[in-house]
Amino acid sequence: MTFPVSDARLQIELTCQLEEVGHAARELEQFAERNHIPSAVMPHVQLALEEILTNTITHGLISVANPKLSLSCHVSNQKLILEVTDNGPEYDPRKTPPNNIAAGDERDVGGLGVYLAQQMMDGMDYLRRDNCNVLTLWKIWR
Repeated sequence: MTFPVSDARLQIELTCQLEEVGHAARELEQFAERNHIPSAVMPHVQLALEEILTNTITHGLISVANPKLSLSCHVSNQKLILEVTDNGPEYDPRKTPPNNIAAGDERDVGGLGVYLAQQMMDGMDYLRRDNCNVLTLWKIWR
């Protein structure tokens, strides 16, 4: 379910199903078009969002009885700001070291989602608010 507040803000309440990752990506793409965000910026943002939402759904909220997940977006001074909020166990992804990033068969499967999100975005911040994880990511363009 989507509740656009205005062209400059988007709020999406998501169910904890992997299909919602695609729904969020489509809504974000439309938001970007309405707000004239350069198309070159969006692949980075979409990849970061996909990784964060997928990890949250498959790991963070898997054992939560009444899971809640939301995405809000807004634009400020050529900066796209995303905020992902969930009521899972406390988890600060900035403190997670990337899985072994060796090339080829030596690398374990998985473990690169947070690393990719950090590499794709210009910044990442975390706080715990009202028993929820609040992850803020931003991408700047010129």
